Amino acid sequence: MRTFLIRSASALVFGVLVLGSLLYNAWLFSSVMLIFSILGMWEFFTITSFNEIKANKTTGTIAGVFLYTSLAFFAHGANISWMIFLNAIPFATIFVSELFCKSTNPFVKISLTLLGIIYVALPLALLNFFFYPKLGNIPHPGILLSFFALIWINDSFAYVSGMLVGRTPLFPRISPKKTWEGSIGGAVFTMISAYFISYYLPQLSLLEWLGFAILVVVFGTLGDLIESMLKRSLNIKDSGSIMPGHGGILDRFDAALFAAPVIFAYLYMIYFYIN
Repeated sequence: MRTFLIRSASALVFGVLVLGSLLYNAWLFSSVMLIFSILGMWEFFTITSFNEIKANKTTGTIAGVFLYTSLAFFAHGANISWMIFLNAIPFATIFVSELFCKSTNPFVKISLTLLGIIYVALPLALLNFFFYPKLGNIPHPGILLSFFALIWINDSFAYVSGMLVGRTPLFPRISPKKTWEGSIGGAVFTMISAYFISYYLPQLSLLEWLGFAILVVVFGTLGDLIESMLKRSLNIKDSGSIMPGHGGILDRFDAALFAAPVIFAYLYMIYFYIN
């Protein structure tokens, strides 16, 4: 019972931070996601660092902050031409700094540093663009709220369905507890949810919402599996301990990190090539 209460309280705080900021103000949401980006990158750099093979935590985090901030400002309609130059400095430093380090694996360190930025900061930055569906420069939280809702619905009902009727392992080498039955259950409830969302949010048609839901299910599940693969390869249970009962930032955002770039591309295709 104590573990359940801790887990529930942690999930409540997380939900208030994400959904509260999302519904209150686009800039507040951007600020909250920036904090999660910093924590997530630092978490990634920490768990993937061993002996000589260590990411450049400080420079990598700074570069990720510049990338995130530039994309967030651009999403909100600001002129970021001056920030493009500033982005070049920390990214160049990631490479140049290795000239002065006596590492035997400089490009492994560079690769880890860049991977942390691409894996964490870039997807969270792209979420800022979800505020502007077919509404010019007027922010609207509907698409972004639906993205998180469908991610959580898929995850929750996949877990419940797996507990009730799960028999066939989905990917036993990576995640032994996930089942095909659970994944199908999550997908069904996510599609049903997208059907009802289409009645309240006309920014997308019914077919576009169903496509949105399919991508969330497929790439959200893959994101979960990929993060499990990361932890299994490092022989750790959780990516961190910042969220009691849930683990770390990567544990909490695993599905969103992989699904966000795909949904961003999907929305771009709809807005600029179909509609």
